Amino acid sequence: MELIFSGSFILLYFLSHYAQGWPIWQVYSLESAQTLLTYLVYGVPLSVSLTVIGHFMTYCDLEQLMRKSIFSVILLFPIFVVWSDQEFTFWLGLIHLLSSISSLSDPVDIKNKKKNLNIGFYSALHLNPAQLIMSTFFILVLLGTSLLSIPLCHQEGQVVSLVDNLFIATSAICVTGLASVNVAEVYSPIGQVVIIALAQVGGLGIMTLSSCFALLVGRSLAMKEKVLMQGLLEVNSMEDLLDMIVAIVKMALIIEFWGGIALSVAFYFSDMEMGPALFAGFFHSISAFCQAGFSIFPNSLADYRTDVTVNVVVSSLLILGGLGFLVLSELKTKCFQSKKRYEFSLHTKVVLVMNLALILIGGISLFLGEFLNPASLDQYSFGQKIMISFFHAISARTGGLSTVDLVTFNQYIIFFLMLLMIIGAAPGSSGGGMKVTTFAILLQTIRSTLKGSNRVEMFGRSLQASLIIKASALAVVFIAGLCFFLMLMLNTDSDKNFFHLTFEVVSAFCTVGYSLGITEDLSSVGKVILSFAMFIGRVGPLTMVLAIGEGQRSQGRVSYPEGKIMIG
Repeated sequence: MELIFSGSFILLYFLSHYAQGWPIWQVYSLESAQTLLTYLVYGVPLSVSLTVIGHFMTYCDLEQLMRKSIFSVILLFPIFVVWSDQEFTFWLGLIHLLSSISSLSDPVDIKNKKKNLNIGFYSALHLNPAQLIMSTFFILVLLGTSLLSIPLCHQEGQVVSLVDNLFIATSAICVTGLASVNVAEVYSPIGQVVIIALAQVGGLGIMTLSSCFALLVGRSLAMKEKVLMQGLLEVNSMEDLLDMIVAIVKMALIIEFWGGIALSVAFYFSDMEMGPALFAGFFHSISAFCQAGFSIFPNSLADYRTDVTVNVVVSSLLILGGLGFLVLSELKTKCFQSKKRYEFSLHTKVVLVMNLALILIGGISLFLGEFLNPASLDQYSFGQKIMISFFHAISARTGGLSTVDLVTFNQYIIFFLMLLMIIGAAPGSSGGGMKVTTFAILLQTIRSTLKGSNRVEMFGRSLQASLIIKASALAVVFIAGLCFFLMLMLNTDSDKNFFHLTFEVVSAFCTVGYSLGITEDLSSVGKVILSFAMFIGRVGPLTMVLAIGEGQRSQGRVSYPEGKIMIG
């Protein structure tokens, strides 16, 4: 592979710069070669990276990798630093290619090599599940940044900085939707396909998607991967795990397909040609279901704010994508296949009731708050006001799509949208935020405390103390993360409005994608900070804490006596 990618670039660069008088240029155009080089230059860092990964999978040991492939590892950093610089890439790629060719003469222990190949890639890294999730997302962010940096992904005449490509790739993988550039005007159709593909991967969940591909090619899951998937999907039995993984992807693709068809028809009848209508329909269907918030229209869905079909279909996709695969699966089973209909589990009851309550409260609040606002809803009919209000109440909880400019809303409504963003979607969905179940547990805990009860009950069930502790810890860590990133942004972009900057941080950390129009004006450091906020918000605060910790520690056999502390 290195010989194909790096070798092609090195040969063409040498011929076009050091052999311009050769007869070959009488047949082929030198300008065409220069154009081709602008694309081939990105294959060299990719081939070197794949070489390092291949070596590690062969040795399955970091010590062996550093001892036998130290030159390739060292060369990784400078070859990415000089990204797209043809001259430096030529010399670094040439040196690495010659090194790789010379290493072919080294003796290889075939027996040990076959034995090492049976060891899992992540097992050799000794990663716990949290670290595995975080590292997988991080690798995909780097891959997405590399793909979006290719000129083929940009509109003609558009130059996108590395920071902006990183920001967009992170936003897509983390299904956020925040954009530091106008996606419709800057990225070509190929770039838009890359963005929605990254959003699809991030929406389905990295481990879910990779495990499904493993099943399709006949690979059996390793035990560590099964345990990880069981934790992610909350499947009670290991036997149901593989069926659940396949069902997740199947259900998501079916919903996105019919959503894409409905939106394509709506766009087609709104004076759009068939080809663009299909592309726009399926793009926005995936974006809505995965809670990605991206749009290929310059002003999101503002041109369709009064289109009933577009509003209903997109709202339905946002709701279904925010319920979580577990709830969708139970709804399908109980409503269509089971004789005991509507006897849902506690988790499904909490998710459905909380979603319905938040949609009603959010929609009514937006309707009443903006009813007479001349800058936002005053110009529309009564029915259109209701439709726009409920659309944004639904989309605010990690959807990120909008039909009106949020800047026109009253400040107290914008603050209310921030609260909806923080609450977020359901666990197991592609949405972010604190999660509706965590919020429900906190509400019930407060209610029980005020009533003087020492038990927290929901729908006739008592909640375990450990569950209440986890929910409280998640809420505290989540709010602490918001405060941390807000302080960083106030330091790097202190010239921006405090309220607007707070809204931007909440939107990024809760992976929503709403903005008050300052994303493109942020500093490069601010964009990087928001990228980290999106990354941590998607991976999860507690997952991040576990990933950077020392791993699981045994609690020991010592039990300390109880102590009392005054509170309040």
